[in-house]
Amino acid sequence: GIHRDKQLPQFHGETFADWFRKGAPQGSGENGDVVLFNSCFVNYNGPDIGRDVVDVLARNHLRIQLGGVACCGMPALDAADMDFAKTQARKNVEALYPLVEQGLPIAVVNPTCSLMLRREYPELLAIPGEGELTRKATAVAENTYDIAEFVYLKLHREKKLDLAFRSTPGPIAYQVPCHLKMQNIGFRSRDLMRRIPDVKVKLVSECTGHDGTFAMKVEHYDESIEAGQRAFDGMRKADAEIWATDCPMAAIQLEQHAGKKAYHPFQILARAYREDGFPTKIEATE
Repeated sequence: GIHRDKQLPQFHGETFADWFRKGAPQGSGENGDVVLFNSCFVNYNGPDIGRDVVDVLARNHLRIQLGGVACCGMPALDAADMDFAKTQARKNVEALYPLVEQGLPIAVVNPTCSLMLRREYPELLAIPGEGELTRKATAVAENTYDIAEFVYLKLHREKKLDLAFRSTPGPIAYQVPCHLKMQNIGFRSRDLMRRIPDVKVKLVSECTGHDGTFAMKVEHYDESIEAGQRAFDGMRKADAEIWATDCPMAAIQLEQHAGKKAYHPFQILARAYREDGFPTKIEATE
């Protein structure tokens, strides 16, 4: 069962997908198109994260569409329910592959989901007698990016990233999620946040101990706190008013056991574009 003391994700009356379909802001398409795989957490528990991601992408002249029709399948894989994990993988691959065929990149908000699409789907769907499905899964994997990786490669590296930030958070303590490190793509969220004037990012690479549903369970609750202690200590010692992590479950763990809310890096970027985003204003340059 779930431990009685565990802080749990909140559910919202309006999902991110519902908000998006009602008329989310859109970029001009000047910098291309992108398929956003928003994740279950963003859809049901963190639509504010999704709205800020859309705000950053649209501001940078990207045209956005939602992709994926189902949970990425990681909870099933974590519970050794291989059949359901394969079912979810098949649904998403069949939905995403036609978009990949059109030359569209897939940007994923949650590092757990991007890890699934990139690393697990080609293996889960390497099914004897279904070579075409395996080929599609591989094509989807090869065209999937973590959201910060996508913006870094497609905008920042090409000198197309909008740098007109209007306010700054100052120093940031940034916890790097385990599933992001596994993708070996560098610290792109850190690199993007560094583009905000007066920002110095203190990187904390230790695991917070949440591990999917592990930290929620009665039998593992105390163990998860012990496992995350080095991350909690590292974030506190960073001496930063603003905390960040790409993993929403790590954010919950940090808030409950280290005492401070951690924001998704794109929430920080979105706020920094606004004059009232942070107390410290940035003077506009000619």
